Amino acid sequence: MGIEYGHVFLFRCHACHGALTSACFTSESNLEMADEHIFRHTCDCGWTGELTGFMAREPLGAILGSGRIER
Repeated sequence: MGIEYGHVFLFRCHACHGALTSACFTSESNLEMADEHIFRHTCDCGWTGELTGFMAREPLGAILGSGRIER
């Protein structure tokens, strides 16, 4: 296999505004492919919904750095 990149996203719950996090792996280091990913969330407050990567408050990769995994 090739190299995979881990992308972590931070969302806000639409009901209580609490933090929701998600992660995905892509073969690209840029966020364009990850931004299209659909994440299904259920918040502790009971809210459930789908969010896409581009809806994230800020990609945590910008804060934490990108993760590179070689397989």
